This record gives sequence, C-alpha cells and structure tokens, in this order.
Amino acid sequence: MERAAPAPLMLRWAAGLIDLVLLAAAGNLVGLTVLEVAEPWAGGPAALALAAAAVVATAAAYFAVGEGRWGTTLGKLALGLRVVGEDGRPLGWRRALGRFLIRVVGTGLAGAGWWLSPGRGHGRGALPWHDALTGTRVVRWQPWRPAPEPGR
Repeated sequence: MERAAPAPLMLRWAAGLIDLVLLAAAGNLVGLTVLEVAEPWAGGPAALALAAAAVVATAAAYFAVGEGRWGTTLGKLALGLRVVGEDGRPLGWRRALGRFLIRVVGTGLAGAGWWLSPGRGHGRGALPWHDALTGTRVVRWQPWRPAPEPGR
C-alpha cells in the first residue's frame, strides 16, 4: 500500500477553522434548543450546564463519527485531508473520540498539545499530542480521484 503524503500543519488548521465554523452553527442550534427546553424545569445554572454539555457532545459526535467512520470531517473533506491509523484506514469511533478529547485538552493548555509532542512523525518533526498518543496521522487525500486500474 502506498503511503500518503502528510498534511501540512497550516492546511490542518484551515480545515479545523472550517469545522469550527460549522460546529459553532450546529452548537448554537443544539445549545439554544436544549436551553429552551431545559429552562422551565431545570432553571438557570442547571439549564446552562445541560446546554453546554449538549454542545460538547455535538462536537464529540461530529469528530467521532466523521473521523471514526470515514476518516474525515467536512472541513478536512473540503481541503482534501483524511485521518488514518498506521494501516491507512479510518480509526473507528472510539479511537476518534479519544483523539478528539486529547486534542481538546492539548489545545486548552495554551496550545501545548500542538507544540510539545511526545512523538515524532513522518520525518517532519513532532506530531501533535492527539496524533502521537492515538497512533494516527493526517494525510492528503483526493476522494474525487478514481482508483488506479489493477495492473497499472
């Protein structure tokens, strides 16, 4: 199996920005809906906590399903990127969920998860925590390109 080229960090961040915009819209819809439903019976802080949990769950599900099942999210798909394991296949939802949680922690620590890595990757320097700790990599991908014919 041919090994795909690693995705440049700036391209990964651009895909992340697209995902962030999409998740902001979805998160607002989900969060406000939960808040509207929960407010009458839960009240102030409890309703806000439920809404926040729903927003986080929406983001977790987006990445767990997208990266776990297909190896991509809408942002990555738009820019031709895919998350794969060492075997070149999608991660499965559990591993993708773990990758998401590690990314949230690493990003939340002033971005340390992107710069202070425990692993090395692709001969291009350190991998972010979420890739180093889950054995994944983000590669360039062209889903619109037809597969080569056998024997070529």
